[in-house]
Amino acid sequence: MARRKNRSKWAKRCKECGKVIAPQNKSGFCSTHYGIDYRKRNKERTRQQIKEYGKEYREKNAEKIKEYGKEYREKNKESRKEHYQKNAERLKKQSKEYYQKNKERIKEKRKEYYQKNKERILQQTKEYRLIPLIRKRIKEKRKEYYQKNKEKKKKYRKEHLLIPEVKERIKAYRREYYQRNKDGKRFNRKTS
Repeated sequence: MARRKNRSKWAKRCKECGKVIAPQNKSGFCSTHYGIDYRKRNKERTRQQIKEYGKEYREKNAEKIKEYGKEYREKNKESRKEHYQKNAERLKKQSKEYYQKNKERIKEKRKEYYQKNKERILQQTKEYRLIPLIRKRIKEKRKEYYQKNKEKKKKYRKEHLLIPEVKERIKAYRREYYQRNKDGKRFNRKTS
């Protein structure tokens, strides 16, 4: 009978389950766990390849994609509305969960986008606020907000005005304003 080696001490073992594996095994996993690890790596590799291919394709065919996107949106406007109405609650939950998971990354992206397109965004907001319907809406919202938070604002102002730095700033501003408009009609007081 061939003598059996005592492999318990010196044997190579799987990183996950601790099963004895062959000494020439370089992966460090048994057959089952190697398969799981391989599938994970393969998925990641394919995702990266797809992303790279997508970038190249978008750069080459930017104009075609824009035209196709416009056509597609016009065709599927109604179906999108129906889909949103059916699944509104689920979609809202999904968006909230996604935002909570990726809060910091989203904030950084928004900052970058705003810095790149600052002038365009400001111009758009100005044009948007000049539309009469939206002006009315904004006024109504402001009135509602003011009526809801009237007492809060009063308390905050009282507390804010008690801060010494704020007091000094207000006094300095009033002096400057008075000196600028000394000769104006508002400040023509009787001199004693």
